[in-house]
Amino acid sequence: MLSETLGLTDDSEEAAQLANTAGVNTSSDIITNPEQPSQDVTDLKSVFAKATLLLVQWQQETRSVSTQDLLDNLMRIQRVYTIDKVAFAIGQLYDTIN
Repeated sequence: MLSETLGLTDDSEEAAQLANTAGVNTSSDIITNPEQPSQDVTDLKSVFAKATLLLVQWQQETRSVSTQDLLDNLMRIQRVYTIDKVAFAIGQLYDTIN
């Protein structure tokens, strides 16, 4: 369902919560053609990526999780929805480590 739509395996609860908060249609019938995802799927991926990116930025500022956890969250975003901000954040994180 939703986790398959987003391409997630272990994050379906988090994705559903983010989507419901954003008011995005998360019904299982939103994909009619797998080659052409609907606008709702694109919106859902965008909402998930942006919300998770904000979470990562907050976690990094407060140092509330380990660097590896931050990197894992950024890579999760990158798998779901590729945006330049994520690649930039990954680069910044690597610069902070070194």
